[in-house]
This record gives sequence, structure tokens and C-alpha cells, in this order.
Amino acid sequence: MSRKYNLLLIDDEIANLQKLQRTFIEEYHVYLAQSGREAMELLRRQAIDTIITDQKMPPTIKPMLKSDPTC
Repeated sequence: MSRKYNLLLIDDEIANLQKLQRTFIEEYHVYLAQSGREAMELLRRQAIDTIITDQKMPPTIKPMLKSDPTC
């Protein structure tokens, strides 16, 4: 049995998160965040292997991830 990787989905639209969760739930441990702040809190508590994010969500998550040395 192979290991399931941890996937973090970040999107401010819950419908998008739900659709992506249904897509990946069989292959990954899926974590959801609706904001950059939620994502950062989750990243501090949980080891995440892969992140999929909506690049257009306000405020963008990219600067937050780049500025936090713990991620």
C-alpha cells in the first residue's frame, strides 16, 4: 500500500474547493482553506506535500508563503 500525500487546496469559492476535493480525495489526504490566513494556520500545524491555489483570490497567498520561513 502506497502512502497518501497531503494536499492543500486554497480557494475563496467553496464550490471550487468541494469540486477539487471530490477530484482528489481518493488519492490524497485533502485539506481545505478559504483564505491565505487559514492556509498559513494549517501549514503551521500540518505537513503538506502539495498546494493548489486560486491565483486570483484576494489577498493572494503567494506573498504570504514566500515571506514565511516555516513553510
